[in-house]
Formats: sequence, structure tokens, C-alpha cells
Amino acid sequence: MVVKVCDAIMGSGKSQAAIRYMNEHPDRKFVYVTPYLVECQRIKDACPDLGFVEPESLKKYRRSKIEHTAVLLQRGENVTTTHTAFKAYTGGMLEAIREHKYTLIIDEALEVFQEARLNRGDLELLTRAGCLSEEDGKLRWVDGAYQGMRMWDIGRMLQSNNLIQVQEGGQSLQYYFWAISHDVLMAFDEVIVLTYLFRSQDFRYYLDLHKIPYRYIGIHRDEGEGPNVFRFVDRPDYVPEYVGYIRDVLHVCEDKSMNLYGSRDKALSIGWLRCHRREQDIMRKHMNTFCRVWCKAKSTDIMWSCYKSQQQYFDMPGFKSNMVPFNMKASNEFRSRFALAYMLNIYPRPDLVKYLDQFGVEYDAEGYALSNMIQWIWRSAIRDGREVWLYLPSQRMRKILNDWMDRLEAGDVFPSDYCAAAEVPRDGIFIPKGLTLRTNDVSGIPSDGVTSLAAAAM
Repeated sequence: MVVKVCDAIMGSGKSQAAIRYMNEHPDRKFVYVTPYLVECQRIKDACPDLGFVEPESLKKYRRSKIEHTAVLLQRGENVTTTHTAFKAYTGGMLEAIREHKYTLIIDEALEVFQEARLNRGDLELLTRAGCLSEEDGKLRWVDGAYQGMRMWDIGRMLQSNNLIQVQEGGQSLQYYFWAISHDVLMAFDEVIVLTYLFRSQDFRYYLDLHKIPYRYIGIHRDEGEGPNVFRFVDRPDYVPEYVGYIRDVLHVCEDKSMNLYGSRDKALSIGWLRCHRREQDIMRKHMNTFCRVWCKAKSTDIMWSCYKSQQQYFDMPGFKSNMVPFNMKASNEFRSRFALAYMLNIYPRPDLVKYLDQFGVEYDAEGYALSNMIQWIWRSAIRDGREVWLYLPSQRMRKILNDWMDRLEAGDVFPSDYCAAAEVPRDGIFIPKGLTLRTNDVSGIPSDGVTSLAAAAM
């Protein structure tokens, strides 16, 4: 199985293309995964003939949401669910997923590397009891081991995931896990990921480390059929009109006095903020001046963000309800906001960088920062083509954003690694290091619904 990645800039019609794909293939079974519950309802409304069902937790029947999911999959129902719920899928669902040949569509790449907040003493007790075994730096649940009530949560999690110990100087920092079971993902007949800047996301590293190949598909706009009619095609094609004038609608504050304390590379990072409370208080006042005075914005016009642990130090009257998490994706709730403040400097988690480094995988720190920042910006009024004003005190983050806009203006819109597809073997398929594809692995890639550009243009 080769994962299909539709890596297209915001507003390219990815969700519309997925909806069209599903409606045009009523004979197939789908699991559609989206970040938020409101988007689940959108899928149900957009595909009425497919009868999508959203799993529910029914306490009166003592049935959890994941148990309801298992029943729906066994019946072959089309399922729409959230990222959080999908990450709880277990190995017990594999047979139903394979039997009905489900297609999995993931709207926005999943956050798949998570900290396991577990008591180390409990883990040691389970290991001594023979419930856990260690192999290649991973803790695994032993098949058939008794879970017991006290250890039930640990047992359920470890039946789907293996714990990873991230090491530094011989001392274990913490336990982490990949939040999707490799076996569950591979059970699907087809997997399509809808995202932007895929190469900089944890899900791409997950595919590489689990030796899962992927290839890019694109979006084509059928102009003759209406303004918002899109379909999947075999190569990136459509570019939204706003890309040509993005600097005309996204205004970044470049005032030196307002950005004074963000000039160092680490300024506004989580570690820097903890040690610079005075500077943080001044920037908080600058944020208020920018939004209230410069932008003349009311409370309902403002959208701002910072690290959650630092919110109390940036917050002020009228701002608390306008705090939007810095990694917010796929939400339309704030599309009326035009006065924006992004009060942080994003770096990847050191534990994940350290873990990937063990396998020779280099983490793209700037790509990670860019991906989170522009997804956040696109929750605002800019998604409707309206002008927005952004206070971004970190010099590093401004450079990352300006470099990205420079690339767009130069026509560099599609994934950079896709442009090098001629150097990638097997029809543009990206093959993780150490994996060899057989001929039938490539010829067996499902292609229905992914139209060639030549056919789409007819």
C-alpha cells in the first residue's frame, strides 16, 4: 500500500475534492478523519447518500465510542470521526477494515508522536509481572497478559502502541509512543492524506520510520462545472488566485520598536519566555497597542496565540476569549478576525528530534514552525481573501514567513520534493530508506478517482 498525499496550499479545494471522490464512489467504504466534530457534521451533510455515521458513547448501554466504532466497522458503515477518536483504533478492528476494503481519508496530518504520562513504578511492576517486554528500546504488551482494573488504561494503550524510551546520557527522559498503530493504518485498502507542507510534519516522519511509501496527488478545478468543483488528479495542478497577491492581504508589523525584543533567534521560544518576564510584559502591552490602537479592532476582531503555559503572562482584559491555540487547524470559527498576534517562536520538541536522529532522520525545524504558523493565520479573515494585520515580534518567525511568501511569488507553490520527482524511482513514489518496492507493489496502487491531468482538462 502506498499512501496518497494531497499536499496543497489552503483554499485549493482539498476537502471538496475528497467529498466529490466519496460521492462518486458509493460502492466503496470510507473512514473520514477530521480534527473537529463540526467537520464530521459537514461530511455527513455533504454526502447524504453515503449515510455517514459518527460514533457515539452511550453510557446507558455501557458502550464507549471506540466500541461503537468497532460495531460500525463490522457492519461496513461509512464512518466520520475526529483525529483523537481515530488514534484510539485498536488491532481488534483490523479484520473488519480489511474485509470491507475501507478507504481512509485523513483531513490534515495527524499529530502522531505523543508523550505517555505513565507512572514509571507501574511500568516496572508490569514488567516484573510479565505483562510488558522490552525489545529494541520499546516496551510491548505481552499477548494474553491480564490487565486488571488498576492497569486497564495502560494495558489498552499498549495493546495498540509500543512505548519508546527517549534517552540522553544514559538517562531515560520520558516515555513516548506513536499514536497510530502501524498495523491499523496498513489494514486500509487506500489511504489519502489532505494537508499542506507534508514534508515538515510528524506524520511524514512516521511513514518514513515505519517504511511506508507515499506519493503526491494534486487538485484540479473543473471551471466549467462551477466555482467550487474540484477533483483529485495525478499531479499538482490548481493554484488559488490569492497566491498571486498574498502580500497585499497579509500585512506583517515591521516596526523596530515593537519588535525590539524578538531580534535573537531564541527570543519568544518557551525557554526564553520563562527567563524574560519583564520583556514579556512589554510585548504584552505592544500586542494591546497593535490590536486596539493600530488596527482599531474590537474584541471580536482579535485573534492571538502564545504557548499555553505562558498565557497568564500575556493575557489582558478583553483578550482571554480570543486566544486560539498556536497549532489550530481546519477551523472556520475565527474567519471574521483581522487583527492577529502570534506571540511565540516555535521549535520542535527536543525529544522527538533526538529520537529521529537515532535513525538518521533530520527534523525540519523551520518547516515545522512555518506549517503551524500559516495554518493558524489561515483561521482568520484571510481565508476569505480579506486583509489581515499580523503582530509577529519574533524576527526568526518573520523571516520564515517572508521567505515563504517570496517562494510563492516566485511560483514555488507545489511541494519542493515533488518537483524532484524525476529523481525519485517508481512513478514519483517516495520510498523510505531501507525499503524496496516490488513491481507489483507499484502496479497495485489504487488509482480510481485520481484522474490524469490530460483527462481532467478534456
